[in-house]
This record gives sequence, structure tokens and C-alpha cells, in this order.
Amino acid sequence: MLKILSYSILFLSIALLTYYFYPSIEEWLREYQSSQRIKKTSNHLGQMFIKLPLSTLVYITFLTPFILGVIGFLISGSFFVAFICVGFGVTLPSLFIKNFQKRRLKKFEAQLVDGLTSLSSSLRGGLSFLQAVEVLVEELPPPISQEFSLILIENKLGIPLEESLQKLARRMKSEPLSLTIRAVLIARQSGGDLTAVFSQIVNTIKERNKLEQRINTLTSQGRMQGMLMGVLPIIFAAVVSTTNPSLIQTMLEEPAGQAMLIYALISEIIGVILIRRVCRIEI
Repeated sequence: MLKILSYSILFLSIALLTYYFYPSIEEWLREYQSSQRIKKTSNHLGQMFIKLPLSTLVYITFLTPFILGVIGFLISGSFFVAFICVGFGVTLPSLFIKNFQKRRLKKFEAQLVDGLTSLSSSLRGGLSFLQAVEVLVEELPPPISQEFSLILIENKLGIPLEESLQKLARRMKSEPLSLTIRAVLIARQSGGDLTAVFSQIVNTIKERNKLEQRINTLTSQGRMQGMLMGVLPIIFAAVVSTTNPSLIQTMLEEPAGQAMLIYALISEIIGVILIRRVCRIEI
């Protein structure tokens, strides 16, 4: 009961201080909205066709560390754990965006074979390259339709096709796409047959995908070991905290225990990174 009362007094004090300093906090948030970090994050989201107001983005990046810190403190009752949760909350939005970009890029590369097949079929039917792109945008789902639709929009604004294709390569940073765009630019300059170029690129991408699948199969055991290395300490800590809470409490409160916890966390992160690097094979 005393613990609940102390928590209530603490959060009531925080709420009163927030209310008292709200004008200053609001002014700081407005300045933070024009910071380079928020603009960069907004640009990344815009490139993925995610429309999010800057004010909403500011509140997300500002409130995420605070909410995670409060949750960590309520669960553990330790300011040290709350501080770790706050640090994790600071990096969580950027980690989420990077993960979303990675998944979107994989989906784009998976659609690239169908996209090139659609372009090749349209060109064989007598359409121009831009008309073939229009067919691709109408037939295929996002994200490939979203990215190629920008080519059509930029063409209407008077931007040359070559420049639009180069912008697409810079946005997606995909090796198969870069290979495709280089081949298209060379074929347009030399007057080559784009349908034959697309057919060759499709075969190359299919062989590359087969090789990637084989590599993923051979390195699956190492990746599983890295995953277990990251999960087992968390499971062990949860089991010990249930069976013997005083042991975990001592580690969280005593300086020696906190130092050991930091050392274990750093060693764990290093081990996972090394395993991932060993299992990562670039093609």
C-alpha cells in the first residue's frame, strides 16, 4: 500500500510539474520540430509514402522514451531499469523506420521480376517505355507501383527520364534495380532491344534469388544460435525474478550487480553482432 502511495505521489508531482512548465515545453517542442533529426525522419517516411504531420512525429519521438521509462519503472521499481528503457525509447523510432524500410525494400525486390516482365510484355506490344510504366503502375501493387508512379509524375513536371530513373535507384538502393536501370540507360543511348535486356535481367535476378535462398539455408543454424543467445538471458532473468526475486533485486540495486548487468548486456550485444556478421554473406 505504501509503495502504491509513493508511486501515486511521484506521478502526481510529475504531472503538476509538466502542467506548470507546459508553455516552456511547448516552445521547446516547436523548436525541436524544425530540427535536422525530425526533418530527416520525415523525409525517410515521405520516401516510403507515409504521410505523418511533423507535430505528430515530434510527439511520438518525445513521448516514446517517457512512456517506456515509466513502464520500466513500474515493472521493476528501479530507476536504473527506467533509465535503460528511456535510452531504448530514444532509439526505438529510428529502429522501427529502418526495419520498415528494409521490409519494404525486400518486398520491392520480390516484385521486381513481375515488374520487368510487365514492362517487357508492354514493349513487345508496341508501347513506349513510359506507357509500359503506366501499365506497370496500374497492374502491380505497392511498393513497386508507388515508386514507378513517381517516374510518371516527374515526367509530367518536365524531368528527364534518365534523371528520374537515377533518383529511383538512389531511393531504393537495390542492387537488382541498379543493374536494371544501368541496362536501361545504356540500351536507350545505344538503341538496344529493351525486351531482350529485361529478359536477361529477369534470368539474372532469378538465379541470384536461388543463390540467396541456398545461402540462407546454409546459415540458418548460425542465425538461430544468435537469436537464442539474445533471448535466453531474458528468459533466464524472467524465470529467476519469478522464483527468487531477491536475487534480481540485488543485481539491480547493488553497484556491483549493476556493473555485472552492464557488462553482460554489452557482451551479449557484441556476441549477437559477431554471429550476424559471420552469417551474413554478400552476393
